[in-house]
Amino acid sequence: MYYIIVFNIMFIGWTNILGYQVLVVRNKNKEFMLSTTIPAIVSVAVNIAVIPFFGYIGASITSVVVEFLVLPFNGIIAVILLIRTYCSIKI
Repeated sequence: MYYIIVFNIMFIGWTNILGYQVLVVRNKNKEFMLSTTIPAIVSVAVNIAVIPFFGYIGASITSVVVEFLVLPFNGIIAVILLIRTYCSIKI
């Protein structure tokens, strides 16, 4: 019942693949920094609000939700970058 944080493994894995192996390798350090800094700030703010009421359950839910929100950001940037690199489409 309290194994919420297990879902985080999938999101962290894909986020690391998109972040490190696509963005950093192609020298998109600013985008990678934004995709890690903004969610960290959001996570701290939400945890400050949620932990007093829900404790560690709220912290684990916050962790999963914030990591889930990082995934589309990295994914969109990675897809645009790969399309620009390998196709003649300008986005």
